[in-house]
Amino acid sequence: MNNSSPTYKELTVDYYDKHAKEYAQSVDDHYSTEQISTFLAMLPDNPKVLDAGCGSGRDVYIMHKAGAHAVGVDLSEGMIKYAREQYKDLEFHLSDVLTLPFEDDVFDGVWAHGILFHLETEEEVKKALKEFDRVLKKNGVLHVLVKLQKDSQKIKIFDDNPDKHPRIYRFFQKEELNILLGEAGFESIILETYDENERNPKGRHDVTWLHSLSRKVS
Repeated sequence: MNNSSPTYKELTVDYYDKHAKEYAQSVDDHYSTEQISTFLAMLPDNPKVLDAGCGSGRDVYIMHKAGAHAVGVDLSEGMIKYAREQYKDLEFHLSDVLTLPFEDDVFDGVWAHGILFHLETEEEVKKALKEFDRVLKKNGVLHVLVKLQKDSQKIKIFDDNPDKHPRIYRFFQKEELNILLGEAGFESIILETYDENERNPKGRHDVTWLHSLSRKVS
């Protein structure tokens, strides 16, 4: 019998399990059509795309409507259940991004939108990036969105919800992400930062994002 305390990663997954519908509805308008359009424009026609950390399935649906064969994976059972209920004809898998259930070289693009910042260690981040590299075809494109590290604190635990349920966030420096991508076999195309409310009128003024597009070169 395992009596060890849950990790912050496990607590974070548990949060999304319990608050899937509530969370999905809260972020319905927190997406960038510009980022999705730029990403898809770099891929061949009718591309096969993996949404790694798909959450509610919103972006899988948007990319499907744009002509992509989009597949979603997430570690939260609650989120996958919600996605399957909302988008019954689309493909979703319950899976950790550290051990993706796909063969090598099968996707034209990987969309990792707000998932790497829920990993606890640098080793997990590196493993996830290597998994993305593994499942991408040659010259495949990787989109990454994480939160920018603004101070000395790399890991922060947030309980800014009514039931005070903790969630882990890992913050990234710009050059740090560039190095991690390079070590995993990617060449940077776009590496930028922006405040959320600059691109979303309803966005938060205190959140700065770090956005990357890179190409598989290994």
